[in-house]
Amino acid sequence: FAGCRVEKLVYGAVAASVVNDKYGMGYGSIYFQGPFRNAEITSFSVEENVSCIPDYLLYEAKAHADELDLNMPVIGAMAFMGENITIDSLTIGEGVEAFSESAGSSSSSLFLKQFSEAAIKNLSYHAVNPDVGLDSWDGFYFYGPFYQAAVTNLTIGEEVVYLDRRMFAGNSFENCE
Repeated sequence: FAGCRVEKLVYGAVAASVVNDKYGMGYGSIYFQGPFRNAEITSFSVEENVSCIPDYLLYEAKAHADELDLNMPVIGAMAFMGENITIDSLTIGEGVEAFSESAGSSSSSLFLKQFSEAAIKNLSYHAVNPDVGLDSWDGFYFYGPFYQAAVTNLTIGEEVVYLDRRMFAGNSFENCE
């Protein structure tokens, strides 16, 4: 669907995956490709029965969601990454158990970036203690799920027991509760 125009996208694949095997110039270079890269999507939503958001789902699409409630166990790497993705209200529910890293990443440069560069007006975060594939030595090179996302209002739920220091790295917020 790359480059297509889609009026309304309702994602309902229960457990799909996206494979990236396009290598570029230089050692280990990967051109990340998602099924909707460069697509124009007027509105998108995710059905409740989805158990996994695959890596790169809307990577670099031009897409908008009024309300997006994600409560499935796994949210894939770079799934909603891109400066042309806008979400008015995003809820990360208690059911989120992991933010997966990209299959194309290495231990010294983890690529999670689920919402990197996206514009999110209201983010309500309730994931209790999700796995983000961190080892103690990953240090400086880790890019978290919300790395450089433009989040206006952030609410952290009372049920959250741990937030890794890199979860919201590279952000600034107008309001944080």
